[in-house]
Amino acid sequence: MGFVTVSRIENDHISPTVAMLEKLARALGISVREFFPPARRIKRRRPEVAMVDENTQRTRDPWSTKKKDPAPRGVHRFDRRGERPAGWQILFTCGQHHRHKEWIGPGKSDAIKAWHSRKNRVHDEPGWCPREEQRQLEATRRAREAQAVTVRQYAEQWLTAHVAHEYRERTAEQYRSTFKHHVYPAFGECLSGS
Repeated sequence: MGFVTVSRIENDHISPTVAMLEKLARALGISVREFFPPARRIKRRRPEVAMVDENTQRTRDPWSTKKKDPAPRGVHRFDRRGERPAGWQILFTCGQHHRHKEWIGPGKSDAIKAWHSRKNRVHDEPGWCPREEQRQLEATRRAREAQAVTVRQYAEQWLTAHVAHEYRERTAEQYRSTFKHHVYPAFGECLSGS
């Protein structure tokens, strides 16, 4: 074994293998066990933190996962982080067994009320799911909007809102020309929902 390898082991740049330790022990005329001094067992005690419960005083380890707030288990407080303000969030399981998170706001009492109202609604309506309810409302809204809008109106809205801001002027002009000469004569007055 070279002196560079020994130097790298001494400076903790590499960890020696068992074969390297045997070679070093043979060169030094000692046993491999002598590289490792007998370990002293030091019994470390975990620091205990006093917790005051409503009824009794007891101690717990500082790493405990016990909730530190008397709010229900589905109500959690979040500290301010970046742009997100501090406030309360609720967690609940809907009637279709999906887990839902809902940001409530800065009021703890509002969060508790919202959590209880969601749990009661799940109990009263076994198949209720807020995600499905939102999808149905969105589909109904889109259907209502689509029935009242012609292809020409929708295309004009799309050209002014999306194409004018996202594409170059020449590309936007090509789109307008294509709609004017090809799409509007054929489908312009048709309702977009049909």
